[in-house]
Amino acid sequence: MWVVTWEGPADQADWLLCEDGLAGAEEIELDGGHRRLRLFFSDAVRAREVARHAAGTIAWESDEPPLAYQQQWAPIPVGRRFFLRPPWLIDQPPPGRIELIMQPGAIFGSGDHATTQLCLILLGETVTPGDIVIDAGTGTGILGIAAGLLGAERVYAFDLDPAAVTMSRRSVEEAGTTVHLWAGSWDSCRGGVATGLVANLPGGLLLDAVSDLLPLVRPGGWMILSGILPEHRPPLEQKLGARPLRWREQDGWLGLVAQL
Repeated sequence: MWVVTWEGPADQADWLLCEDGLAGAEEIELDGGHRRLRLFFSDAVRAREVARHAAGTIAWESDEPPLAYQQQWAPIPVGRRFFLRPPWLIDQPPPGRIELIMQPGAIFGSGDHATTQLCLILLGETVTPGDIVIDAGTGTGILGIAAGLLGAERVYAFDLDPAAVTMSRRSVEEAGTTVHLWAGSWDSCRGGVATGLVANLPGGLLLDAVSDLLPLVRPGGWMILSGILPEHRPPLEQKLGARPLRWREQDGWLGLVAQL
C-alpha cells in the first residue's frame, strides 16, 4: 500500500480525504488547527500525483498483515437488508442483503456509527419502489445510495460541505445507482418534492432544522431522523406535533420514523 504523509490546515485536510482512489486514512490532530494525515493508495501513480499536488511525502508500506487503520474495520450486517464492508475486503454479502461500502475518512456517515445504522435500518423498513427520497446532509452519501438500492424512483441529496458532495459523487458512481447531488441546504429544495426524507444530523441542529425539513415532504409521506440523544426526544416530539412516531434505539442514540 502506498502511503502519502501530509501536514497542514484542517480545511485542506478535508479535501485530501476526498481524493479519488483513496483506500483509507489515519488522522492526528495537531496544535493550531492543523492535522497530520496518512493517506493510503493501492495505485502508485495516483499516490504520486497526490503527494506532488499536496507537497506530501510518499512511501511503500506492506499491508500484510493489514495496516493499523484497516484492522479497526470489519463487515457489518445492519438490520435485515444491508451488509456494510470496507473497500479493502472482498467479503460477499449474505443472500438477500444489499451491499454498501463504508468510506473511512473525515466525512460524517461512513456507516460504522449507530446513528447511520439506525437510518439504514429504518430506510430498509420504510422505502418502497416509486418513492422520491431526500437525503438531507448527505455526508458520504451512504443513506442516499441505500435509498436508491432499495428501489426509490428518485433520490435527491445535498450537503453544506462541498468536500462531502465530492466524496458522495464517487461513492454513488461506485455503487452503480443514481443520486442527484449538490452543495446546499434545505432551502435549495422545492416544497413537497419528496415522499420521504432522511436526515442524520446532530440533535441540536436537527431541532433547528426539522421545521424547515417538514415542508419538503408531501402529506402522507414519511421522515426518518437520527442523531438524537434522549434529551432531544421531548422537544423533537413537540416540534413534530401529533404525527405518529416510531422510535428505535442503538448504543444510546435514537432514531425515528414520522408519518406525515
